[in-house]
Amino acid sequence: MAHGWQQGGWFWRGLVVIMIGVMLPVGAQAADMDEAGAFMPVGVPAEAPAGFTAMCQRDALACRTPSGERDELAASAVSALLIRVNAEVNKAIRFRADKQEYWQRPRSENGRKLEGDCEDYALEKRARLVEAGFPGDSLYLAVAYVPRAGLHTVLVARTAQGDQVLDNRTPWIVRWDEVDYVWLLRQTARSATGWSNLVYEQRAQLAGL
Repeated sequence: MAHGWQQGGWFWRGLVVIMIGVMLPVGAQAADMDEAGAFMPVGVPAEAPAGFTAMCQRDALACRTPSGERDELAASAVSALLIRVNAEVNKAIRFRADKQEYWQRPRSENGRKLEGDCEDYALEKRARLVEAGFPGDSLYLAVAYVPRAGLHTVLVARTAQGDQVLDNRTPWIVRWDEVDYVWLLRQTARSATGWSNLVYEQRAQLAGL
């Protein structure tokens, strides 16, 4: 997704410029402000990324509301599971940017290694975590601006220790407010098709509102 969204790109580029003008990446903010907390803000309702909406139109099952069913996992087991799935998927997939925005679980052609870009990694990680017993309503996709790279999609897992980021750019599992990204959009965890805008809430926090 680093190439940007095909639809509404001007809008998000404008928001990014505004955000950079008034804030540092969240990781840098953390030293100066504790209000952000361990859990990502809910934000205000927003349109989903165009590629996500198109995926839901192609495959309704991919966008069904997450189940509230869950296996009881100890904190140590949760941490180990997140680390394992993040590493396995990062290793299993070869990064290939889409020419046009197209969200899907990575596919293999002619027996070759799986290929996909950032949102495809995130979708694969979500599917594998749910299969392993992680509650689907505690997983959500999030979109950020990465300095010197552009727009980027990751999977976020809600745990007792906070919202943890599973990222194809790194093998490490890091809490959302410790990542040097500017967060723009997030999926509403309890509604697969709901998304929210994080930009204005973060600006308000910085302004002390």
